[in-house]
Amino acid sequence: MEFLPYTSELVIAEASSGNPETAERRLYSLKDIHELLIDDEVEDLASKLIENRAVPATAKADAIHIAVAAVQKNGLFFNLEL
Repeated sequence: MEFLPYTSELVIAEASSGNPETAERRLYSLKDIHELLIDDEVEDLASKLIENRAVPATAKADAIHIAVAAVQKNGLFFNLEL
């Protein structure tokens, strides 16, 4: 079985923060990884996860990470974060 890495807009934003030199190294490590988009379906699911208390309201980013992986229709089995 072959595994392909994926990232998302949110991971790119998170990797961009902090010390500029360290952020540059993180972004370099993500440069060739397919980026999954955060669309309305992802936002809606993330909101539902929070509304139904599956994820705390203080953890919106976590809800988005879960949602972006869950709505994929290409057989994405898990979400790896750096």
